[in-house]
Amino acid sequence: MMRKAVVTSLTLLALCVLPVALHALTIQNNSDGVFYFVLDRAAQSDLQALKDTPQAIAQYILSHQNALAYVPPGGVQPDIDAGAGPLAVLGFFVHPGDRSYPVAAVFVSAADTSSSFTVDENRRDAAGNVSVRAIDVTLGNEPVLIDNRYLDWLKVPTMARYPDYFVPRRFVREEAGNRKDEPIDSSLYWKKGGTQIQYFKAVRSESYLYLLFSSASELSPGLSYMLYLFHDRTSGPGKYTVEIPVDGQSGLVVLWQNGTRTPRVIGDFVHSTFFIEARIRLDQLPVDLATSGWSIDLATLMRDAGLIEEFYFSTLFVRDIPR
Repeated sequence: MMRKAVVTSLTLLALCVLPVALHALTIQNNSDGVFYFVLDRAAQSDLQALKDTPQAIAQYILSHQNALAYVPPGGVQPDIDAGAGPLAVLGFFVHPGDRSYPVAAVFVSAADTSSSFTVDENRRDAAGNVSVRAIDVTLGNEPVLIDNRYLDWLKVPTMARYPDYFVPRRFVREEAGNRKDEPIDSSLYWKKGGTQIQYFKAVRSESYLYLLFSSASELSPGLSYMLYLFHDRTSGPGKYTVEIPVDGQSGLVVLWQNGTRTPRVIGDFVHSTFFIEARIRLDQLPVDLATSGWSIDLATLMRDAGLIEEFYFSTLFVRDIPR
């Protein structure tokens, strides 16, 4: 489904003219609007021309709409391929229901060696306060938007639902490196801090796997959502584990591989009080989930006061995730 916004003006940004060679950028969006952006790898003189003419920024964005990416409200977009040489990130903020924005050209300076920066609607260059006419902007064709707003998920079927009386099929407690199965009645954290999932949804596109978790309790620091990936369950434990560590309002989705100490960043997430949305970049996974046989064991995990408690819910099959 195509997303389109008709706006009478745009909050325009020309971000980070970076004279150094960078391999990857991370953008943190500190606003409550979705930040859409494109990259401009023009020569230094062309980047200066963009800084001097906000209308040229708007024209560049409109002529490169098929390359638009976005950072969720309060979210982070990691590992953006920046290439080498001068670079500008050109974009705008969109808020649901608002069709008029003060136009601005915002120039964010970054340290020469920095590969991370923030965008914020309050950081404006006064020289960029100009108006533009109404513009139609195509915002992409992904099935859902990761933006802490959930109406677009209503059309996605629920993959698993867990009623209040649900009991985890397995509960494990870990202390000082010792893991042990325990009766659920002895748990300190079950049904607290987001450990009890109400329902789970997922949907795929060509580039991303999108996940939605609804919690029966308020999400708290120390919580992680775990997806254990299995291809052939007859050959022992799965090799890969996806973790969504809820230590802030937004963050990174990581992939653990058995035998390695450092996880790999494969996506990002945002969350509100009772919901968390995540997107996983399929090209960052070392396996092709489109091949037959893949399944997922869904679990929640709480780290607190020197203890780890993990609750196992059910097995889901990748083939059942809609596209």
